[in-house]
Amino acid sequence: MALLTSAVVTLLDGKGCVLGARDVSLGSRIKNLGSDGSFSPAGGDLTYTPLSVGSLASTAGSGVALTSTITRAGGVFSDDSGANIGDSVRGFQSRLLLTFDQTGGSIRALQGQLKLLAGIDVTSGIYTALQGYVELVGMHSAKTGSTFSCADLSLEITATLTVDSGGECFGLHVETTGAGMITNSGTCAAIGITKASGAASWPVGLCIPTGGVLQGIRIGEFKTGAQTTGGILFATTGDFYTDGQLDTVAVHGASASDLGSGYSAKVGRFRHVIGHATLSTDINHETYGLVGQLVIRSVELKHMHAGLMGTLEGNTTAAIANGAYAYSIAAIIARIGGTNLITATKPIAGFSAVHNGAALASGSSIAYAACATSTGNWTYLLAADNVDNLLYVATGTAYECGVKVTDGAAGDTGSEGKVGFDALARIYIGSTAYYIALFDADSVTGE
Repeated sequence: MALLTSAVVTLLDGKGCVLGARDVSLGSRIKNLGSDGSFSPAGGDLTYTPLSVGSLASTAGSGVALTSTITRAGGVFSDDSGANIGDSVRGFQSRLLLTFDQTGGSIRALQGQLKLLAGIDVTSGIYTALQGYVELVGMHSAKTGSTFSCADLSLEITATLTVDSGGECFGLHVETTGAGMITNSGTCAAIGITKASGAASWPVGLCIPTGGVLQGIRIGEFKTGAQTTGGILFATTGDFYTDGQLDTVAVHGASASDLGSGYSAKVGRFRHVIGHATLSTDINHETYGLVGQLVIRSVELKHMHAGLMGTLEGNTTAAIANGAYAYSIAAIIARIGGTNLITATKPIAGFSAVHNGAALASGSSIAYAACATSTGNWTYLLAADNVDNLLYVATGTAYECGVKVTDGAAGDTGSEGKVGFDALARIYIGSTAYYIALFDADSVTGE
């Protein structure tokens, strides 16, 4: 086989115009070009002068001059020749092979770079260093088993990948570099999902199918000891809407028309399915649909603080009409459904306040509290509809939730001629304690 020692590479634009030629030194160890246009070393290393079009300089005219008619510095065009071309076919491939441990810095197999000199602005249009573009010119279908995308990122692991503590591995990495600052009065985000005017809307903005990940979304990191270094720190610069609201996650939904009673529209849906083939398996771990957690660490709390908050806010004229239930409009609704299929050996609570800790160092705690910050007081403290019993208290002889059970015989007359009772309910008005006598049904005539 004859050896090829050098070659002249000629670059043409899309119209066949010569952009330039480059003499590539191949040495004496290169085989002839293959039928597919490739060449390979016959032995030893392949060394040659890198091919460049234009020069790497940050001045106008240093590169290929683009105009409204010359819209690219080069192009590679291929097609399927009107036949099925099989698997793993690429219009262009850039492959960088690493054969030695690397510690030096950034290595990229392919880079798209868009550089703006000082004082250069962009107006009306799309400006990007890299674009994946799929053009559909008629009626098309993504058939079962196909994955159709504008960009595809794959991490192939043939054995084991170990990510050490402090290391990072991403399917997609987005970062800012440089010492400059961002002044944001519009929309600035690491990832943006939009549509062109008149184009179709994406059905789902972000889809994570079952089995693809172990944890769907993580924002910040969990740190032991209630350290603040793991969370995204709140700052006044995050007041994007100048309304005093600072959010780690902001989700905004709207209902502008009546969709009918068959639909339930919610800004967020967290659905936890607890299931097993039979009832023979106990579920001993805690399960929640959503948890709001407030961790207090070496601070004195003032103003308003809660692990979870629900608000119902009037903005303009509105009316509260007949709802689905007696009380169906609320800042927070606790709803229980499917109860005919549930065997409750312990009661189910629509609202449960659990004191899950030791006694307070000082002061008092309230399981349920109602207050008002203006002259618009609550009309009633409690309301009940279709409730069999007003209150349930565990049996005992000491005060439990303000009720002392079994303290005197019904009908007995104690000292000072007072009628005996079966239980006492203790309430506080200010700091003064008052008691309400309670009688069981057998002690009341007619019951």
